[in-house]
Amino acid sequence: MLIGVAAVAIGVSVTVYSCEKEQITPSSGVTGETLELKSVMPRASKICSEIVTKRMYRQGTKEFVGTAYLYNDPEHFYVLLFAEKGHYFKDAYMTSGASYKDFPFNSDGNLAFTDFKYSITSEPLSNVRRFIIPIGDIKDKKFMSVMAQVRHSNYADFKQRAWVAGRYLGSDQAGQGFVQEVELCKTEPTDLPAQEVAQPAPTALPADKE
Repeated sequence: MLIGVAAVAIGVSVTVYSCEKEQITPSSGVTGETLELKSVMPRASKICSEIVTKRMYRQGTKEFVGTAYLYNDPEHFYVLLFAEKGHYFKDAYMTSGASYKDFPFNSDGNLAFTDFKYSITSEPLSNVRRFIIPIGDIKDKKFMSVMAQVRHSNYADFKQRAWVAGRYLGSDQAGQGFVQEVELCKTEPTDLPAQEVAQPAPTALPADKE
């Protein structure tokens, strides 16, 4: 769905270009930070594309747990994950490629999300996660996959996974991938002073005849 409104995450998380792994201790409660969507969405003047929204579902279910907002400005492509009320994200992972075959898979045939190119780890629980990708790294890679660990007080397992909805990929632990066309921004012409029209060179006068 496209909506005509107008991302290091502001006060929440930063984009980490590594696959650092973290041991997470299960918690009986949820004490994540909650931000309002309007406080993290960009102003229309800051982007040059439509904002595409995609739903996020808990793995293996049709439980809606959040929304992904995808958009870009002239220099960066953004994936903003916003959790449904009562849900919070921990670690998040994203990859892209020229086809689904470019995604990392493990020996069981499932998406190896810890090997995804981009990750946000070691951040406190929050209802917001945001990836910021240089536009040059992703302009020709419209196949994407995004997963975030999601927590809710009703979950017994802290490491529940939520995927941005798309095509099912993998075998017994199916992840998901989707297609997103990145809109390259048109650069406005630079205002330059008008150049003077070149005047033709004076015609050479014939030499005086003797």
